[in-house]
Amino acid sequence: MRGVSNGCCHMYKISEGRPEYKDDVIRMFWKAFEPTANLDELREEDWTDYWNNQENDDFAYVALHHDKAVANVSFFASTENEIRGRPVKIAGVWGVATEPNHRRVGLVRRIFQQVFPRMREEGMVLSILDPFYIPFYEKFGYAVAESRTRHQFNPREFRDIEEDSGLVSRELTDPKESDLILEVEKTMSRFGSRLFHFKRSVERAIKQNQFYILEEGSEPVASVRFSVSRKNSNRHLKAYLSYFKSCEYFRPIVNLVSQYAVNSEQVIWYCDNQAPVRLFTKHHDAVTTQEAGSMMMRVIDFEGYCRSIAVPETAEKGVHLTVKDEHCDWNSGTYELRPEGGRLECERVAPTSPEIKLDALGISRVISGLNAPTTLRGLGLIDCSKQTASKLEALFPPDNFVSYERF
Repeated sequence: MRGVSNGCCHMYKISEGRPEYKDDVIRMFWKAFEPTANLDELREEDWTDYWNNQENDDFAYVALHHDKAVANVSFFASTENEIRGRPVKIAGVWGVATEPNHRRVGLVRRIFQQVFPRMREEGMVLSILDPFYIPFYEKFGYAVAESRTRHQFNPREFRDIEEDSGLVSRELTDPKESDLILEVEKTMSRFGSRLFHFKRSVERAIKQNQFYILEEGSEPVASVRFSVSRKNSNRHLKAYLSYFKSCEYFRPIVNLVSQYAVNSEQVIWYCDNQAPVRLFTKHHDAVTTQEAGSMMMRVIDFEGYCRSIAVPETAEKGVHLTVKDEHCDWNSGTYELRPEGGRLECERVAPTSPEIKLDALGISRVISGLNAPTTLRGLGLIDCSKQTASKLEALFPPDNFVSYERF
């Protein structure tokens, strides 16, 4: 079947999600994301309850063609995070999909033109998504922001570890105990910015089994979750959601993983960069370690974002910068950024002699923290003096952002 030509964009209408469009969207996801479930099973999955459930801060916009939804962008609001030292209201984008026969006519771009103002209207200052193709989302001002690690190795590589007799591990079976996991998870923000799980996500994970909590007395101090997969008849143990309140509690996690990996050919362990997995293996060259971070972020409300975060007390000098944001034009302008007592003041000023000019992608790269501004300058990704890059780095130092909620 032939697709719709570029000259037919007037045939589409952008609309908020409505109940009558929901089945169209589910069918669209079934085609776009190739799930293992059949269409009827997909309709029964719990995520379908989140689509445009605005009472729970879940939103959706669609492109209509002859009253049928043929493209979708969904997003949710979250304050379950700590971004640069403080919680901010985030928009998590998911379900970006277009019917195959209606692609390459700019429908997602047109939907984002409605989505970004709605995010701002709802008080969201930052947006995060997991891209299917990084350059596609860079066009909308999103920059790669996340840094986490994937280790893979034979379980025989584990060192022999003394068991810590002071800790007790147990598998969680009651979803009501999700607060134990969230308590430990939130301590991981000591390593950098984090988007935490929704309570409902942890409850669902507990129902799926193999989620373990480690306790010292009655206090939860660490956690890890397992799943098993098979590849060419080989058993692979996957470990993830390994949180620990302090480094002394990481060794018991390693001990638990090694016990559960006994009958596996491979261990695949996703974790924060600060988890010292390789210290507990015999041969580092037998461990394949990869960067596994994928999430991207972009500023929705630049002034609101700046006023929401904490900046280092050591930051002393301000910066004049000009922002040009074609998708969120309310961000466009010249600003004076001034650190004051651990907060960042952001004031619009006359557009005279800014120290640096940034487009939406540039400002997202600076605030994401994945690469320091001095590094961005050295790579030619931002254009300014060394002094200006250093001042930006004092305000927005490198940050190890991780999203525990995957969407």
